[in-house]
Amino acid sequence: MGQITITDVAVSPDSSFAKVFFTRLGEDHDKSTVEDILNKAQGFVRTHIAKNLNMRVAPHISFKYDDTLEHGDRISRLLSEANLKT
Repeated sequence: MGQITITDVAVSPDSSFAKVFFTRLGEDHDKSTVEDILNKAQGFVRTHIAKNLNMRVAPHISFKYDDTLEHGDRISRLLSEANLKT
């Protein structure tokens, strides 16, 4: 699956829900496949969170691919191309 990096976690005010944003290195799976794999493993992750954090209830977790690095890279390339044309 390549290397996964957690880029951010958004937790609801009551800590009952957490959206985990990730990015990945490697091109062996597309981002939606990796997202599906992580979401299928959310129960496993939630169990480990419950065991390791002192929380009354572990949050429900969903994983979402974070495309901000790709978006930033695209903007940088467009700006570079625009500078070359001037």
